[in-house]
Amino acid sequence: KATVPEASTTTPDTNTEATETSSPTEADANIATASVEETPQPTPEPESVAKQKTSSAEDLFLDNGSGIYNYAASVISSGGTEHVFYCSNRKSTVVTDYICYRQCTMQSDGTYVYSDKQTVLKPTSGTWDGTHVCDPSVIQGSFSYNGSSYCYLMAYLGCNTTNSQENKIGLAVSNSLSGGWTKIAANPIISIPYDTAHADAFQWGVGQPSILSIDGGGNVLICYTQGTWNLTSQIASVWNLSDLNN
Repeated sequence: KATVPEASTTTPDTNTEATETSSPTEADANIATASVEETPQPTPEPESVAKQKTSSAEDLFLDNGSGIYNYAASVISSGGTEHVFYCSNRKSTVVTDYICYRQCTMQSDGTYVYSDKQTVLKPTSGTWDGTHVCDPSVIQGSFSYNGSSYCYLMAYLGCNTTNSQENKIGLAVSNSLSGGWTKIAANPIISIPYDTAHADAFQWGVGQPSILSIDGGGNVLICYTQGTWNLTSQIASVWNLSDLNN
């Protein structure tokens, strides 16, 4: 995925890890060269809740020459703790977007305690989001899926392309902010068709979702970017997501 092309703006009314490949994304500016790994090995998820203390989030989230990028953060507050979702790669200089997570709590001396980096959502190989997942937005509410109730909903951008086009938007649910996110079967919930009549033009698709709970239940305002071959727009619409099977 990539930065949306500049254009006029209007406002109208679980997972199998994918092979990591080099592709242009918003993070390209942070990485001089992006390598392709023919046989990527999954990075083990942190098992402990070991924490590190810092006076600045920059110590944790800036590249600092490591080849690891972090961007598109979404923060949700719960019980005095800030839960930070963001897009990141997991291997130095390899441009594959994952949705990662840290939680932080301010201490009495003004410093913060951050949890270890965790990957909470991955590309699913061979599907619509098989290349990248990114741009998370998380809210609390009341949602039903496959007979179970969930209190957290995530909207995210996914794609299975390597040219930053044909992005789409999907949803995932969980009862824990730190993990256990399940992608719903109806994904992608928002997409636009690729216009073959303008195949020579850049067609970004839809993405950069931002969601807002209207009633604390299942009614949700979804704002997102749409990029066609000749127009970039900001769209906002209200959805009833109480039952994610219907």
